[in-house]
Amino acid sequence: MTEDGGRKENVVASQIDACLAQAGSSVHLVGVGGVGMAGLAILLKEFGHDVSGCDLHPGPLAKDLARRGLNICHGHDPEHLEAGIDWIVVSTAVPSDHPELEAARQAGIPVFRRGHVLARLTGNYRTIAVCGTHGKTTTATFIVQMLRAAGRKVGWCIGGESSQLGAVASTGADGEPLMVVEADESDGTLAAYHPTLTVVTGIEFDHAEYYTDEAMLLDCFRKVTDQTTGQIIYCNEDALATTLLKDRSNATGYSAADGPRLEVVPLGAAAGAHNYLNAIAAVRVGQWAGLMHEETLNGLSQRRLPARRMECVSKAGGVRVISDYAHHPTEIRAVVETVRPSTKGRLLAVFQPHRYSRTARLGADFPPAFKGVDELVLVPVYAASEPPCPDGRVWSLYRHFREAEDAPVPLLADTLERAWYYLQRAARPGDTVLVLGAGDVERVADWAAACGGCWGIDVLDTPSDRPAILEPATPLASRTTFGIGGCAEYWGLVRNPDDLRKVLEWCNRYDMAFRTLGRGSNVLIGDCGVPGVVVRLDGVAFNMITKVEGGVEAGAAVPLARLVAKAEKCQFGDYSFLEGIPGNVGGALGMNAGAHGESISERIKLIHCLDRDGTPCIVRGHELDTSYRSGGMEGRIAIKAVLRPGGRSPEESARKRAEFAERRVWMKGLQCAGSIFKNPPDDHTGRLVEEAGLKGLTIGGASVSQRHGNLITATRDATASDVRALLEIVRDAVEERFGVRLETEVQLW
Repeated sequence: MTEDGGRKENVVASQIDACLAQAGSSVHLVGVGGVGMAGLAILLKEFGHDVSGCDLHPGPLAKDLARRGLNICHGHDPEHLEAGIDWIVVSTAVPSDHPELEAARQAGIPVFRRGHVLARLTGNYRTIAVCGTHGKTTTATFIVQMLRAAGRKVGWCIGGESSQLGAVASTGADGEPLMVVEADESDGTLAAYHPTLTVVTGIEFDHAEYYTDEAMLLDCFRKVTDQTTGQIIYCNEDALATTLLKDRSNATGYSAADGPRLEVVPLGAAAGAHNYLNAIAAVRVGQWAGLMHEETLNGLSQRRLPARRMECVSKAGGVRVISDYAHHPTEIRAVVETVRPSTKGRLLAVFQPHRYSRTARLGADFPPAFKGVDELVLVPVYAASEPPCPDGRVWSLYRHFREAEDAPVPLLADTLERAWYYLQRAARPGDTVLVLGAGDVERVADWAAACGGCWGIDVLDTPSDRPAILEPATPLASRTTFGIGGCAEYWGLVRNPDDLRKVLEWCNRYDMAFRTLGRGSNVLIGDCGVPGVVVRLDGVAFNMITKVEGGVEAGAAVPLARLVAKAEKCQFGDYSFLEGIPGNVGGALGMNAGAHGESISERIKLIHCLDRDGTPCIVRGHELDTSYRSGGMEGRIAIKAVLRPGGRSPEESARKRAEFAERRVWMKGLQCAGSIFKNPPDDHTGRLVEEAGLKGLTIGGASVSQRHGNLITATRDATASDVRALLEIVRDAVEERFGVRLETEVQLW
């Protein structure tokens, strides 16, 4: 560290000390809903400060703070500072340009980072600082549980909840000088601590949002160990920790080999070897703290893992659900290797990557960590306040999986809800479901715990009045031109408008989603399936083509190719611009299909349809709010339409139709869905994709066409997730290169 840097740190430390010395001072915590900030809020309150806080999404911890008498606000607002706030503490999740922080600076209110304040607050104690890339929450929890069992009224501040401790922080009791702190390295504030004892559980590169390289991370650990006034305890099974500390006279190593000699009893196979190491570290701390050996062993025999550390939240229905905070490849590998041997059936997992920077930096390390998982669902990255970065989204992580050997082929889910929808239907008795990640993926574990053991499609409740034409859990892949994707929750062939009305009424009765699938030519069905009802219109009423006054009346299920051909043959009018569009009339109306400078919205005279509640209605063409690739039919289902004829003669129409068909002949037989993206204003997607060098880009069984940049083709081995990841990577690359955010023309179900 430079001399100027050290001087600045000393100034900050002095300012924090002055604020802490003001009994009853008013401190406001911005981003108080996180575990670390909630713990600091408790300590500040117990030390006599007037504490308030706010968070964009206050969770259970924020509610607990409110019960303790803290004023907790929902959301962020500079007006929170108008109540005579003396100083502010900010979470690392809150950006530096946050409006509340800007208002504080303008008002001259000091703003401090959470880690710096906690480091100064613990200066009144003999502090046990537990740090390390992995295991610090569990190790700190074991230490506090052990010391309390031995009668020591220690204080603590830990970044994880423990049912045994009852709170994430406490100042302890008067006369007890010990404070156990989980010292976080993520933002560099670990270097602000001056502990009496430091425990280093291990060092591995992480937190790419702060550290540029491994050397910078090591420097942070080096500083806290240099500032340790007493002993250092470290895991000598860890290469970097050993390199840093092996030659220090005040450093003592520990390893799994010490366990039998120290009489440490494992929690059991379900807890894992990594947590056995954490317990051995706690024993070493007990020795340092002067506990009798019997006291140490007695305390550790009662130890319990913190929340979301190998936490079994349910075994109902024969499906074991384990929730774990693991978000680094090493942590994930440890969990999988622990759980796999005790799983009788399949091992299913949902993983939420944490931070774009970590996903980008460690992306290739994730697939091997999931070896042994039978089915894996990936959900979007939990940003933790970070802006997206190149290669940091879940699509790029998915690409790493598809390029890796001996790793599961994941399924991509847009949301946690869609991941849960799939997992609940996929799991069977004997299976284990892992819920992994440090963001809000724990919601999936909550849903699993609350589902009452309802696993698999056979045991899920279906309303008894389900229309007979609807079948549950029906594959949709073969019903699309892509030939890939998952199942519909319910599927049916609707042969007349009356049956369609009954299905719509049933969907409304149970607040169920409803979709129509025509020829499946402009849709990508997600691998996790489609909740709700999907129907195909198929019957005489939906397949008729009749000459009427002012044009042609065509049913919604009529293929466009058939409409064009019959209109030409029977001289009903010119619809040649629709030649080669592989859809039907209903789909064309919905997306305002078109080509060669024309669109179907220009031909609509009127549409007979049903509203979403099943009420019949007629919509006239001029009443529709149509636009490029949007037919303005939201909430309505077309039954048939009257289309105006074009102005070309039959001979000219035939010539044009042949010309248009020749342009598309190269696409015949391709497994695709037509154009993936809409053309941006005054430009062409194909040109942008080509100039970005993306033609031929391949993920799994999906490729960007070498012939046309706005086409993605699939092989027989492709998955819908291959296509989705590829189109999103193309979209991101085009935006980065040209500043144009492409909109999908293909519907993403």
